[in-house]
Amino acid sequence: MQGIAKADNIGYIVPEPIIRHFLDDIEDGRHDGFPSLGVILQEMENADLKKKYGVDPKQTGMLILLPIRGSAADGVLRAGDVLVSVEGHPVADDGTVEFRPRERTGVSYFIQEKQIGAPLQVGILREGRAMDVTVTLNRAMEQDWIIPMEQYDIQPRYFVYGGLVFCPVTVNLLKSWGGNWYDSAPKELTAMLSNNYLTDERDEVVLMLKILAADENQGYQDFSTWVVDLVDETPVTSLRHLVELVEKDSGSPFVTFGSRKGQQIVLDRARVGERQADLLKTYRVPEDRNLEIPGPPPAPLPVR
Repeated sequence: MQGIAKADNIGYIVPEPIIRHFLDDIEDGRHDGFPSLGVILQEMENADLKKKYGVDPKQTGMLILLPIRGSAADGVLRAGDVLVSVEGHPVADDGTVEFRPRERTGVSYFIQEKQIGAPLQVGILREGRAMDVTVTLNRAMEQDWIIPMEQYDIQPRYFVYGGLVFCPVTVNLLKSWGGNWYDSAPKELTAMLSNNYLTDERDEVVLMLKILAADENQGYQDFSTWVVDLVDETPVTSLRHLVELVEKDSGSPFVTFGSRKGQQIVLDRARVGERQADLLKTYRVPEDRNLEIPGPPPAPLPVR
């Protein structure tokens, strides 16, 4: 008989709405998850903030800072709009809604109770004018994130070039720093979780994780866990994009990896090409890359 001393006599209950949502979700044989409106919001408890955006002192709502690229809100809602209601339920200045009489919870409640592909009615103020708009909840909330949360039953994606090991930043990767990973992992990486959403600049954060020591990368041993922002002065948007930039004929004998801090790693293309097979054999790496993204984004379901 084994147990955890501090976990005896603890039970866990899954709320009924979550179970109901899951059962409705898998009716078509596929689990798509909980939808997202796809906006970054700010509370509006300050009177001057309300005044700037034409909100009456007695009116409540939340300020839309940014519609996330590709989300349900993209192209429908704008930065500077004020979200005042969701499905007819008023949104308070602190971002809560009443879901039962005199009981409040976060505004996402009435969004995430719906299925992906369903319409959502939202009330907004735009430049002081009240409007009702409909958005289609086109994707799961994790597809708004630039750093994926825990993932299961998938192979890590990576690219090895000249002994440099590149990979996307994920929570799976951050957890390799141990049980206290949030404090142990590099602060530059964990800080990204505070603003974890897609931007116009990139689809994922690419990291130069470590260096497999070789003559061609000698002198770069201190560059591990280094965010790669540029390849040959071109901004990197994803791991696949980095590979395309490396393998593109740039007309230069060198490939230069750069950061926004100005740091550079410069490798000789011809030298790396000559030694790549031997390096992979030395470190017993079967392939120089795995770029496959696990599964296509789910298609919107028909509204039930």
